[in-house]
Amino acid sequence: MENNENPEVLQSSESGSPLDSLGISSESVARFLNDRDRYDQSKHVCICGHAINKHHGYEGGRGYCLTGRHECPCQKKNAVLFSNDTRYFMRKTYGLGSKHALSTGLLRLKQVGKKAYWLEEPACWHPNCTLANPLIFPVSLDKGSQIIDKPGPINVLLCESCILNMKGLAGHEGKGWIW
Repeated sequence: MENNENPEVLQSSESGSPLDSLGISSESVARFLNDRDRYDQSKHVCICGHAINKHHGYEGGRGYCLTGRHECPCQKKNAVLFSNDTRYFMRKTYGLGSKHALSTGLLRLKQVGKKAYWLEEPACWHPNCTLANPLIFPVSLDKGSQIIDKPGPINVLLCESCILNMKGLAGHEGKGWIW
């Protein structure tokens, strides 16, 4: 032991964490932090596939979503996910399903071993959907609600049946038309 070390300090640091000296369990602190973080809006991800903190000016009517060097044309911020690390949600949309920024961000997050949680259970957003199809896909739409293969002003979650109906391909469910 060196001259400048206090033996009592050494002994207490070897016995455990300073948290152990408090009347608080580590589980209760972890539970508090998880609950607090879940409602931290800067950790939310929009349906367009980008972090909510990349959206600006929507309160005044006309906003913009700027992520990296890409400007996303989404007209409305709509949080659908919570993620402790939103850095992986900076991709561009090139179409529906696996080509959508939300899907690519979720895959990258999974690859690095991080997690995200749905704020609400995903379901088809089409107003006339009655099928309750469990296969849900992120879809980019233009202002006329047509499916497009680029970033769009409207982004939604749709079931396979509704997507195929919108494309005029009803009856092809389960045949791999959407991926």
